[in-house]
Amino acid sequence: MFFGTTAWFTAFVDGLNTDSEYEKAAARYEGTMTIVAEIKGLPRPVCIWLDPYHGKVGDWTFLNNPTDKPADYVLTAGYDVWKAICRGKQDVM
Repeated sequence: MFFGTTAWFTAFVDGLNTDSEYEKAAARYEGTMTIVAEIKGLPRPVCIWLDPYHGKVGDWTFLNNPTDKPADYVLTAGYDVWKAICRGKQDVM
């Protein structure tokens, strides 16, 4: 399973939705977000729009461009940063 694929993001969202720590930490969070991963060698970044709400991610979709769908927050970083965040080695803040 490779980062940026439908299978990877499905597993990512499923993991968030079954993680009790995430649910507790994000229990009061409301607001859509777009995650933009800039990866060297790709013609454009990998972009995913998410609708997290009170500790669960409802809807999500890939975007061709980070501005294709409005989001309350746009989080942009290189692949290495997203990799560290996903592995719990770096805080998203």
